[in-house]
Amino acid sequence: MISEALGLDSADDTQPLVVPVQVAAARLEGPDSRDPLEPVSEPLAWFVLRCRLREETRVAELLNGGGFQTFLPQCQLRRRIPGGLRLVTEPLFPGFVFVHIAPGSCDWSLLCNVPGVQQVLRFGTLAPQVPQPMIEGLMHWDGVALEGPGGLAPGEPADGPPSGPLADLQGVLAQREGPARSHLLQEALRRLARAGSATQVTGLPG
Repeated sequence: MISEALGLDSADDTQPLVVPVQVAAARLEGPDSRDPLEPVSEPLAWFVLRCRLREETRVAELLNGGGFQTFLPQCQLRRRIPGGLRLVTEPLFPGFVFVHIAPGSCDWSLLCNVPGVQQVLRFGTLAPQVPQPMIEGLMHWDGVALEGPGGLAPGEPADGPPSGPLADLQGVLAQREGPARSHLLQEALRRLARAGSATQVTGLPG
């Protein structure tokens, strides 16, 4: 259980887990970590965790409760549910959560022990590092309506074709189906890893 992995009292994993910030930071930094109250000098970077579908929010909440900054961009679109068409909110990239960590001192295996997390997104042994400008661009998209009144017509990109740091994500906002949007994200991150924007991560299964 994640509570045991972090050295906390055993708890029911079906209940929300709140991990003290200092404890979580100390455990995830590994055996050579400094006093958790001392400032961390290593620069933080954004990475992506692959999660079980429909558990993205829980993963983000668990990590936030442990003192980690996460980002789970959302979108709105109309889905047919019992009672007719409704405007629903769902992850822009189903199955993925962004997390802000210090890559050189983080214990990656403990991140993978968070309930709902399947793996650190990587290609081979390379975990792509998401540039801050791309994160800021995605924050601009957070909550975007992909269709419907006041939103986008099907297939119509917001604010014209993406440019700058979001150029690699062109076509995301034209996709109604979540798996298609997630595929485009993975391909963009694969290109980042090939270009050298990545951290070597070893010792993880899969």
